[in-house]
Amino acid sequence: MSTRARLQPTSDPLSDIARRVGYGSEAAFCRAFKRAFGVPPGSVRRGAATGEHAPRAGARP
Repeated sequence: MSTRARLQPTSDPLSDIARRVGYGSEAAFCRAFKRAFGVPPGSVRRGAATGEHAPRAGARP
């Protein structure tokens, strides 16, 4: 399951998701996610229901 897909269907804290995908901190995960997708993970989570803030396809932190 991709990192982006982990964000959308869950209410798990970003810190838990960060650890599951191999980051030592939520801050490091958020930086890498924004670098890869162009938006922070919280924006993806908030916009998932409306289709806003869709990350760039094919990118993965």
